[in-house]
Amino acid sequence: MVTTFGDVAKAIDRANALIEIRDYPGALRVLRGVSYAKLPAEQRTLLKLLSGMELLRAGRFADSIQEFLEAAVGFNMFSDVREAAALDSMAYAQSQMGDLEASERNYLKAIDLYRGVHDGDRELRAAHNLAYFYIESGSLIRGLSLYQRYPVSSVSEGSPEYCNYHLNIARAYWMQCRLGDAQQALRLCCPKNTPDQRQRALYYRISGKIQLKKGAAQAAVDLFRRACACASSGHQGRDLLPSCRRWLADAYLSLGGSDELLVCATENARAALSLAKVNLDRWEIAASKRTLAVAASRSDREDESRRLVGEAISMFRLRGSRYELAMTQLAAAYTGLYSREDTDRLLEAAAGYCRAEGVPLTISYTPHTIRLLRSIRSSPVRAKLVAASIAKVPG
Repeated sequence: MVTTFGDVAKAIDRANALIEIRDYPGALRVLRGVSYAKLPAEQRTLLKLLSGMELLRAGRFADSIQEFLEAAVGFNMFSDVREAAALDSMAYAQSQMGDLEASERNYLKAIDLYRGVHDGDRELRAAHNLAYFYIESGSLIRGLSLYQRYPVSSVSEGSPEYCNYHLNIARAYWMQCRLGDAQQALRLCCPKNTPDQRQRALYYRISGKIQLKKGAAQAAVDLFRRACACASSGHQGRDLLPSCRRWLADAYLSLGGSDELLVCATENARAALSLAKVNLDRWEIAASKRTLAVAASRSDREDESRRLVGEAISMFRLRGSRYELAMTQLAAAYTGLYSREDTDRLLEAAAGYCRAEGVPLTISYTPHTIRLLRSIRSSPVRAKLVAASIAKVPG
């Protein structure tokens, strides 16, 4: 335990140097090696911020929020930059807890603080965090608008920040079915020359999603397999493996109704769910349950399908993920397992969101869904929604 004045000062310098290179776990270890009684007030507050980050990585969002709140209050007297960092991190934790109003409010405060001290780089990152939050919560128009207000003109091409910017814009365009715009954004972050396996996994995943929405399911399968391989190849992209496996399952479901494809889809979706639980990734847990619900409906396991899709709907509603909630409501409607009245309600709820955000109601046109569409059109409400709003996405 470090106790002497000189060693404490050296430890603080070492912690600050580690923070500069974003080695937050390393900085936390250094400060925890110092006697708490010997730490100045500002470093005690920094310890709160770093402890909150550790809790955040562990998925303990409620506990991290308390640490970030205390850090933000403490840094109000010492450092606008670190107060903003605490608010930025707290906003992310709040978004994971479904407290969207508080999350947005703290993101905006962080952006204002960075702007006030003329820290353009950190302001850019905080604005991109807010834009990502908007897209995650389904506010696609606001997210895209914010990304366009904060371009990456000052960021070097090929850097992770540059690639993430264009990947997130591509994702938002994909959600709106603007597939040409999505592909154009992807061209700006082609990962052929980067050794970063995480960036490659992200690139192949969104590329597969575009192909899937075009109706090219086999091409999507190939791309999702590449995404899985990149995510599995090292520690960098491990957190992406659940979503890559789940999207591979969705692609198998879109290929057709053979028993072999259904088995492949179910195995990948179950693997995705297991991995998501290990990662404490609630969003991906809900998405994997949605995919498993569709697979179960194809195997005539009706009770299991209803249970899984009901759990997914509840989880996305709790998280405030409006886009994913709408897509899950559509998936539930297309299982064909609900009464006419319940199916109408599911379709109408999804259509309300889609109209507000300019999202076409889309499905994969497999033989299975074509049969379902014929039955869906037996209801006047469904006929109006399906005939007018659901269409193949042009290639």
